Amino acid sequence: MCKDGLEILKYLKSNNFYNNYYRLYDGFAYIYEHHHKFKQANESYLEGLEKQVYKVDVLKKLYKGFESRMHSRIDREIENSVFSKESIDAYIANEVKKVFYI
Repeated sequence: MCKDGLEILKYLKSNNFYNNYYRLYDGFAYIYEHHHKFKQANESYLEGLEKQVYKVDVLKKLYKGFESRMHSRIDREIENSVFSKESIDAYIANEVKKVFYI
């Protein structure tokens, strides 16, 4: 018996079932998001978009909804943080500099 939907989706993908259909990638993203694996959810959407899957316009709309939820999540995290938005922005800017200017 299957423990979760992720196992089914991995089986479908590994056997090339529905690999060109948007629902496979949205399914992965949905499960990853539910488990707070946001990076994997984002990667699932991007993989489907890159493949230009069947009904890619629907996947684009779903991805925009995901992005909106992630922006709202960031806003909530900032609002509930012990740090000010300005100090968070400064920290992020400093980290970006480290990545691009080392």
